[in-house]
Parts: sequence; C-alpha cells; structure tokens
Amino acid sequence: MKQLVLLIVLIIGYDVQAQNYMKRTAEEPVYDVEVIVFGRNLAQPAIESVQQAAVYSQQDAAEVNFLPPDEDWPVIKVPSAIPQEISPNEQSQSATDNNSPQTPSDQSDWQVPLNEEPIDYEVLVWYLRNQHLMGPVVNLLDNNPKYKTLMRQVWRQPTTPFSQPLYVKINNFPNSTADNTEESDFIQSDMIDFSFSDTDKPDKNDFQINGQVALSEGRFTHLHIKFNYYRINEHNDVLVYGSKQQRQIKLNQWQYFDHPQFGVLIKVTAVKAEELL
Repeated sequence: MKQLVLLIVLIIGYDVQAQNYMKRTAEEPVYDVEVIVFGRNLAQPAIESVQQAAVYSQQDAAEVNFLPPDEDWPVIKVPSAIPQEISPNEQSQSATDNNSPQTPSDQSDWQVPLNEEPIDYEVLVWYLRNQHLMGPVVNLLDNNPKYKTLMRQVWRQPTTPFSQPLYVKINNFPNSTADNTEESDFIQSDMIDFSFSDTDKPDKNDFQINGQVALSEGRFTHLHIKFNYYRINEHNDVLVYGSKQQRQIKLNQWQYFDHPQFGVLIKVTAVKAEELL
C-alpha cells in the first residue's frame, strides 16, 4: 500500500531529484532500464507520399537526470530497521534449547521470531546512470552501414502501475520540444551539416528522436513506448514517423520494437537491495 501511495505522489507532482529514495526490502528489486535507439540509413521520399505520424506529447513524461557531480549520493542508505541483537544470555539459552530434545508439543518451533522481519532499505531511484554510446550492442550497430546509432540511455527506477504507467522522456536533442512540430525551435545538429537560409530552416533535426519509455507492473511486467522520429528529405521537408507499442517482457533480455525507419532496443534488469550493499 505504501508503495502505491508513493507512486501516486510521483505521478501527480513529478520532480526528479537525486534525493529520491524508496523503501524496499532485499527481496523487492528496483530496475535498471537500458534503451538504445538506431535509425535506418534510408533515402527519404517526397513529403506528399508520407502519412505524417501523430506527435506524442511529452508534457507529462518524467525527465531523469544524472546525480549532481559535487554530491556523493549513496546507492543504499542505512537500513531503516535493524534486527534486535541477541544478548549473551539469550544466545546461551538458544544453544541449550538446540541441544535439547524436541517434542511435538513445543509450540515455539512453529513461531516466526519477531526479529526476522524483512529489513527496509532506502534505495536511490529515478536517476540517470549512463548515456554514452558504448557497449557490445552499440558496437554491432555501428559496424553495420545500414544503421545509425542515435542514442543510448540507462536509468534506475521502480516499476509503476500498469493502469497508469509513468513515462521517462528520452530525446537525443534534449532541448527540443516534441509537443508541436510547428512550435519547435531548430537545434543545431552535430550529426549532419545543413546550410539553410533563415527562411527555409527545418524546425527539426535530421535523425531526431523524441521518445518516452514506461516500465509497469500489474500481473506481469510490461514496457510501453511512444516514439517520434524525424527525417529531412532532399527538399528540406520534415517527415514525422511514429511508433506506440506495449509488450509483456521478461527481465534481463533485450526487447526489440521495430519500425520500418528506426528500431528501439530495451533491456530491463532487476537489482535487489541486497546486491547494492
């Protein structure tokens, strides 16, 4: 119940800060979500032959950032509940009891000691862990001339409710706006060099990605994605492609979300609190 209340608070007034901790037991994992997006090096058609995709609003998506560089934030804080220490007298009594013959009438054998309740740890979540274009999957994509690796991002989070998943915003041009193509400002691209006059500048970058990914849990674990992908053809027209998908997943396995123009690879890894100590 306390976990549901916390998630509702996150969704209503979401402000990702480095101080975002969640109380978890060692058996309750948080998750590392790794997302890799690549484009296909395809010639782009005339705008008249393309059905422009709907643009997905990112207004309610969470923006996860790196921890402040001047702060040394721990991944696990001190446990909020510590089992009671057993006194020497209790240890002696326990040893005596262990050496004594047991009888079915001894009801203490069927009781769970109070000091064996799960310990709550405060686990740091909702922070960006990595966004470098590196790793074996990125290397495979870069070695294939048909593909262009656009972004890679890794962050840590809990699951969110299946009925109301909380999306994380992932853009390869972070200052761009995905809500309306007509109101977006042009961001100078390091990926491709165009020489436009002020009157014919596209309002998007070639190979621009504006995406959102949500990890949810109901009866099963699911991934939800909403992506817009922008290409510019030889006439300087902006072409808008889109993909919105949802899928039940298995942990620790790459999930591939396909589109004729681009692809999204996502892997979700469970990290138990006890593994972070």
